[in-house]
Amino acid sequence: MKKFSDYRYFPSIRTRQSELEGVSNIGELTKSKFLPVVSLTKLKGGQDADSAIDKWFDSFNNESIIEISHDPVLKCIDSDSLYLSDKHCSNWIDFLKNQKEKYNKIIPAAVFHKDLGKRDYVKQLEKLESYFGRFVVKINPLKSHELLAAITAASIVDDISNVLFILDVGQINSSHQDLCLDATISGINMLRDIDPRIEIVSSGTSFPRTFAEYGKESGAISMLEWQNYLAIGGEKIALYGDAASIHGEFYPGSYAKFVARIDYPTPGVWRFERRSGSEQRDELYQLAARDIVTDEGWDDSLAVWGTEIIKSVSEGNVSGFKSPSKWISVRVNLHIERMIRFIEDDVLSHINDDTDEYNFVE
Repeated sequence: MKKFSDYRYFPSIRTRQSELEGVSNIGELTKSKFLPVVSLTKLKGGQDADSAIDKWFDSFNNESIIEISHDPVLKCIDSDSLYLSDKHCSNWIDFLKNQKEKYNKIIPAAVFHKDLGKRDYVKQLEKLESYFGRFVVKINPLKSHELLAAITAASIVDDISNVLFILDVGQINSSHQDLCLDATISGINMLRDIDPRIEIVSSGTSFPRTFAEYGKESGAISMLEWQNYLAIGGEKIALYGDAASIHGEFYPGSYAKFVARIDYPTPGVWRFERRSGSEQRDELYQLAARDIVTDEGWDDSLAVWGTEIIKSVSEGNVSGFKSPSKWISVRVNLHIERMIRFIEDDVLSHINDDTDEYNFVE
């Protein structure tokens, strides 16, 4: 059985069809190198958590951290029931135990919410460790009550190697990037004061909701989550997580003028091409793809599903890839494939020249 620290990347993924398609097409070698944090969300073909977890393991048959989404738009029809604190969160525990019989690669995440009493929370943690061996506590370090919950978990766990703490600040933008960084540093220091061996993931996402401000047709967007990770000290201090190039807050689609956009991750930066106009979608996507594959950041040696799709579309083979949701799949696929390579090759440790201005973890 792998230790948490045997993985070097912890992407957060929802069970939405576009994200599932991107994950399912990741190469098997890459799949063995990351530990996904999977938030169970409803699907068109299945509204409950059982359907969501089945779809997930159809796409990814490796160890996975499983949590339940409580987003009002995305949550499964049985999410509220699974979140109940009754009998020390017994609904969640029983659900996980039943799923473990089908999928033995489940690593459960603890349920936590503001209405959960301390005794129910602690008893839940004890059951998770007893039944599953390992479990995860995921919190937002910007919220003091969640940080206290993590400290409680670190204090009561029987074996500190059985728990992984994920400090996920959610959506990051330039106006509060430093605030997110400071909260993460504070959280790491508080947990490590309890036990310096504690394994911690620093996570968040700065992938934007809209792109117009970054360029009408072409542009580049900095990965603020990676900048913050380097600022805390990188792999010497924590493990790395992000949202696999997905915006941190789900929002329903709205009617707007169609724009064909293709995104491509490069070291520390998302590059993108946007095309709109009177041309057909086929032409717009082909134009965007052509400029992506001729960009200086394009890696022509990378033979993965996402790059093959972009190259094929650049040559005019657009069938099946005329909608934004399909390009989310391509983006998720490329982000995870490339991030694993960037981490292994130590590429990203040199992308940020401004980390000296931050206070590193003590």
